[in-house]
Amino acid sequence: MLPNCMNRNGKQPLQHLAWSLSKSCFFREGRRLWKENQSNSQLSLSKFQKVIVGAYLILQDFSEGIFPPTFEDQQKVYDREISYSLQWPGLSVEDSFEVAQMKPFWFSSPGFQYLSDFVAVSSCLKKINVTPSMKLLELGCGTGWMSEFLAIMGFEVVGSTLSPHDIRAANMRVESLKVKGFDKKLSFIQTPMESIEKSLENDSIGTFDCIYVYEALHHAYNWQQTIESCSTCLKSGGWLLICNEPNLIHTMVSYRVSVLSETHEIGFNRSQLIAHIEKSGFRKPKILKNRIGFGIFPLWIAAQKR
Repeated sequence: MLPNCMNRNGKQPLQHLAWSLSKSCFFREGRRLWKENQSNSQLSLSKFQKVIVGAYLILQDFSEGIFPPTFEDQQKVYDREISYSLQWPGLSVEDSFEVAQMKPFWFSSPGFQYLSDFVAVSSCLKKINVTPSMKLLELGCGTGWMSEFLAIMGFEVVGSTLSPHDIRAANMRVESLKVKGFDKKLSFIQTPMESIEKSLENDSIGTFDCIYVYEALHHAYNWQQTIESCSTCLKSGGWLLICNEPNLIHTMVSYRVSVLSETHEIGFNRSQLIAHIEKSGFRKPKILKNRIGFGIFPLWIAAQKR
């Protein structure tokens, strides 16, 4: 005899509800698009279509007990992230590498937005009194374009990234500055965000005035460990600056690609993020932009280490 809380298909009530919704007429379009996307990984979808497919997949996987996803092998997740970072639609690995190096100077809306966001990040640093000559650490720096810009401004910057391909491109930026005759303090290290302190030299731990992350924390294998690692690396009174990280709805937008690529990407519940920041040795965070987020608008948050 089944327990009262379970249905005939062996699912808990919420799982059964999710299963029923995923099979309903409301998600007919989501099912159709997902079937098409499985046979065409480069299928072009509007943002609304991405949400519909993502919501359908989340309901389906939740009903099967596999959402939120768990990854037992952390290194495999890292390897897939590295591999996926150079899979640009319709481009070879080398061409993808070249396009990544050009960021943010793409003559397109994304490129213009990156340049606008750099101004916003600089403005946020000024708001929290982090000024040139201070020591910065960037998490998930990619090819290092923002680290380079801030170094040119006069900051001492260490950029970190998971990918050896990114390190290759980032170190070219260091050499480029030397060729231009700029005596700037810029360096890069290859490391996961969750264990950044293990890759720093011992005399660097606890010396950073600010650690910032731009559009990268949502890719972390474990964002909670990442926040705790930041606390270890900052000096007392140093700042953690979280820039343009996606809100909750991004989980639905990105889940489809995460399933196809077996990578990890989420949107944040702002309340949960803030609670863990405070738990990790920081004072009450400041909301720098989008104070009313509605679970949609990106997060811009600053928190000072106690």
